[in-house]
Amino acid sequence: MARGYPGGLGCGAQVIGKQAQTVSGPPRGRPFRPFDIQSVRLPPGAWIDLEAAQNAMDQAEGLVRSGDFQTAWGPANVALTIARRPFLSGEDGGWVDLKRNEIQDLLLRSLDCYVDLCLRSGQGALGVQMAAQAVVLEPYRETSYHRLMASHAAVGNRAEALRVYHRCRMLLGEELGIDPSPEIESLYLELLRLAPKTA
Repeated sequence: MARGYPGGLGCGAQVIGKQAQTVSGPPRGRPFRPFDIQSVRLPPGAWIDLEAAQNAMDQAEGLVRSGDFQTAWGPANVALTIARRPFLSGEDGGWVDLKRNEIQDLLLRSLDCYVDLCLRSGQGALGVQMAAQAVVLEPYRETSYHRLMASHAAVGNRAEALRVYHRCRMLLGEELGIDPSPEIESLYLELLRLAPKTA
C-alpha cells in the first residue's frame, strides 16, 4: 500500500481503490469494495510500505550476519513498525488471508531480528518483550522459545528461562508428541549448569 494514506494498510487500500474507480469501478448499483480494483496507477516515486518492509528486513538480517548491529536497528525498526499494522480490517477472502500470513511471517522475522539485536547490545529486557510476542503469535515455533529463554537468561532470570523451557516442553509433548529441539535442550542444560548450587 502507498504511504501517506491515514489509518494504516486497510485504510490505505480503500483510499487508493476509491481514487481508481474512474479506471475500474464496481458494478452499477453496488457500493465500492477494495477488491473491485482491477489496476491502480501509482504516481512516480510512490512508496509501497510492504515492499519497503521486506527490503528493510532483508537489509537488517544482512547487517546482523555481517556483525554491523548498530546499523541494523534502523531497518529492523522499519520492518517491525510496518508489519504490525492491520491489513484490510473487516475484509476476508483467500487473497487477504494469504497476504496476512505473509505479513505475519514478516512480523516474526522482524521480532527475531530485534531479539538478536537486543541480546547483542545488552538490552535483554526488551528482548524478553519481543520474544514473548513471537511466542504468542506462533505458540509452536521453537525458535521463539529459544530466544525467549536466552533473553530471560541475559537479564539474570534463569528461573524464568527454565519455566519457559518447561512450558515449551509440555506444549510440544501434549499437543504434538515431540520433544523440544536440540538447540532448546542444549540451552536448558547450560542454564541448569549455571544455576547456583544449594548447600
